[in-house]
Amino acid sequence: MIIRSVSLFALIQFVVFIVFSGSSDAQSCVWTLEDAQALVATQNYNVTSIDAVIEQSELLETRAMATLLPSANVTAVYTLHDEEITFEMGNPYAPLAPYLDSVYANDPALSSNPEVAPPSALTGSSSEPGIIQHRHDYRVIGTLSQVIFNGQALPALRLARQTMTSVSQQRETVIFQLETAVQALYFEALLARRRQEAAEQNVALLRVAYERATIAFEEQVGLEFEANRARVALASAERDAANAELGYSLVLESLRLLVNENSTCDVVDPPVLSGSSSSNLEERADMLSLQNTIRSSERILSVREGARLPTVLAQFQTTGSRASEFGGDGVSWLVQLTASWDFFTAGLVQSEIESASYDIEIARIDYENQLAQAQSEITQLQQMIQTQQLQLQSAQENMELAEENLALTEIAYEENVSSTLDVETSRTQLYLTRLAVLESETYLQASYYRLQHLTE
Repeated sequence: MIIRSVSLFALIQFVVFIVFSGSSDAQSCVWTLEDAQALVATQNYNVTSIDAVIEQSELLETRAMATLLPSANVTAVYTLHDEEITFEMGNPYAPLAPYLDSVYANDPALSSNPEVAPPSALTGSSSEPGIIQHRHDYRVIGTLSQVIFNGQALPALRLARQTMTSVSQQRETVIFQLETAVQALYFEALLARRRQEAAEQNVALLRVAYERATIAFEEQVGLEFEANRARVALASAERDAANAELGYSLVLESLRLLVNENSTCDVVDPPVLSGSSSSNLEERADMLSLQNTIRSSERILSVREGARLPTVLAQFQTTGSRASEFGGDGVSWLVQLTASWDFFTAGLVQSEIESASYDIEIARIDYENQLAQAQSEITQLQQMIQTQQLQLQSAQENMELAEENLALTEIAYEENVSSTLDVETSRTQLYLTRLAVLESETYLQASYYRLQHLTE
């Protein structure tokens, strides 16, 4: 009669544990799988770094456009010479002064005409010295240049735009890889949480068993070694629960670092999947990145081939400087049309063209290789799912047998047919089979989600 009352007490203790643990162990926040993947796509340092690379790549188009648009330049030059150089020419009319004075004096019509200046006005004045070199000289040059034709300009612009596209697609690839890592770590955390819950439930059951064995010993209907065995089993289960709790905390910390959050949150069971439909692998983020690598290599080849063509440049230039004796009014301008062609480069251009062609071929081979590996990975994952389904079915059958065996053993124990060791062994078998079911369920769901992620 005492033993039956102890069994009722064990049932009450178990129910109380489940209710209490369900309310008190709840975390202040939770992460769903979608939440964790959204966080890593916006907060991970790798994404932040590639966002900076995207902004930097936008400058490539500006640089490429600069080769097609006109450019203007103003240059100012100041020169201080050691001395000023002048040139003084005598009055060329001075030798004619006597003759001109005689003519002017003997001709009343000239001397009486107020509009006719006397010869002294012409022969008596001397010219100012002419400046050939100023001591303080300055000059301003304005140049306007425009590329008329450059065989590399348009291909370089296309390469810049393709590079921007490739970097943006690389961001999607990084996010795809991070989401894959988050998914794997999330299910690892989910399995650790389930192990912790199972370990805590096992501790609760063993604590009840220990209390039951202790009561039985105190009532002198049980043996002391049975109470000691129950205490040892409880201590072992408490160590397992502590290790499970630590393992769960460590996985959550790893997940927190990956999503770059300030604090950890609990994980919850994601929606159950049962399968995934395959899609075109060529549209997957990492495959699109490899395709863009091929296109970038093709653009580089176009730039290399453009080096074979001539370059035509038009320039308008105006110069303003201090006027001198031989420098006119100090302002001049000119227009130049320059054509340049490197028709012989000792094989340099040809070698760069061939190297770019090899890069294209290598990029294509790499793409085909990665595509084949991705398809093989999906095939292996589908086969793994089939194996995991069988493992889950076997684990569930073993758990049902363990539950039935524990029930029969407890009945036999109440009828004094089996010992506490038999009950403890049956309970341990049930605990292990439950762990096997939890692991099989988690691994199967993780495989379903990975298959969906690889084929979406």
